[in-house]
Amino acid sequence: MGKRISIIIPIYNREKYLDRCISSALNQKDILSEIILVDDGSTDNSLSICELYAQKYSNIKVIHQENSGISSARNAGLNAVTGDYIFFLDSDDFIVNNSLCIMQKELESNNVDYVIGNFERVNSDETILSSSNMPDDIKNSVINEDKLWKYAENPQSYLLFVALWAKLYKKEVWDSIRFPDVRFAEDEFVLPEILSNAERIYVTDLVVYKQTASNSSLVRSDYNFHKLARPASKLFVADYLCNRGIYSFAMQKLENAVGDAYYASLHLTDEDSKSELRRIHANACALSKKLMPHVSLVKKVKLFFLRKCKKLYDYLSYTLPERKASKNKTHTA
Repeated sequence: MGKRISIIIPIYNREKYLDRCISSALNQKDILSEIILVDDGSTDNSLSICELYAQKYSNIKVIHQENSGISSARNAGLNAVTGDYIFFLDSDDFIVNNSLCIMQKELESNNVDYVIGNFERVNSDETILSSSNMPDDIKNSVINEDKLWKYAENPQSYLLFVALWAKLYKKEVWDSIRFPDVRFAEDEFVLPEILSNAERIYVTDLVVYKQTASNSSLVRSDYNFHKLARPASKLFVADYLCNRGIYSFAMQKLENAVGDAYYASLHLTDEDSKSELRRIHANACALSKKLMPHVSLVKKVKLFFLRKCKKLYDYLSYTLPERKASKNKTHTA
């Protein structure tokens, strides 16, 4: 009996995309799989669709819970896993045919802890909008954590490394990991733990995953308190990088976090948000002290004003030469 892949699909009001998503998991050839559909309190027909598939296919199980967010849904899926490998699939996306079989072979033949696959971003009609920016130097090769961080520093490549989907993991990588209680940026919060549990990673240039640019996705929803997890997650990773001595990337993540927090401060005026923004700023100040001895003079000036005067730092973040040079490099994580 071969090893089994557990495919975890968190679902909230995705009736439009579910057939394509679930069918792409069912149509994977030459693998043993269990498909775990976690309905997170959908108010459309998503749960009914899931139950119909479960009645027809013995390898599909359905979990229904009150709406608690994607982290909770993924945790429920992880708790139900019985397979040897884990693959995360978002409910408006789909897997390219035969991808999981190839990824499993690459994982086993290269004796790695997980495999990173290539992906494409598509419209709802499957027209390709963009492809992941996979560095040529690491295509079809085994890397370690240090090399991953080196290539992840390029903002155009970061999503390739941080996103949970398009990756096949050994179950053991996730045995000690569960998602924090956040509704955004949950993948970034767990990335340091994943890498701590993975010594060897294989990177394939095979396109295994299609990410749908849905107008109703969480990422494109209006700014709200829950989205403050985004700057918080960046600070979390920045602190981890600083502790590993990867100071340039840590500084980049700190600046991105401050930019996110500043944008949020322009839109969120409720007391809960203000309190969380104060906490984020305090964490950013603490991290700036750790980074101060390890960055350039221009960066030192930024860090100094971050601690002394938040508004002035916000201004400097958008006007100093280093910021101007990189203002067009957007960060999607």
